[in-house]
Amino acid sequence: EHWANDFIDEYYQKRAPVFTARVNGLPYAWVYKKPALTVALPELLPGTAVIAELPATRQGLSRVDVFTATYNGRATAGRMRLAVRRQPHGADLRSAVRDVHTLPDNGYAAFTFAPVEDSAEKLLYVVLTTDGTAPKNAPTVRGAPQEEGRRYALVHGEITEGTYAAKQKPGSIGLRWF
Repeated sequence: EHWANDFIDEYYQKRAPVFTARVNGLPYAWVYKKPALTVALPELLPGTAVIAELPATRQGLSRVDVFTATYNGRATAGRMRLAVRRQPHGADLRSAVRDVHTLPDNGYAAFTFAPVEDSAEKLLYVVLTTDGTAPKNAPTVRGAPQEEGRRYALVHGEITEGTYAAKQKPGSIGLRWF
């Protein structure tokens, strides 16, 4: 027993391994599936939104990390806004804003907000938009189209009840939530 093993066990206890190596018939090592963020979505310009499913697993959701890309730091203007909603076209439950020049290139950007009550075991939606960005000076997010069981959409214009359904694609974008 070691505290590091306890931490790893706690971190992965809710995830099922895709492979378990056994030594002398006992579980020895576990392999977990990690999404590979292989696709960069188009630049997030004003009037464009990325909508992604967020299967919240615990009560009091208060932070969402987004895997952003700034084209080697080229994207510096404007702000990125993250909204958490119960429906893609619904009212914001919470939102947070980051200046684009503070976003990492090919890394996770944390968006924090007041805890969302009643978030445990709920399907929520993250809506990402920008303002003040321009072509060749706008960030994007990275996605994993091969991920099963999740969906995301890139929507140009107003988000209505039908636009998410019409534009959704299988896969996910780079999100972590706490």
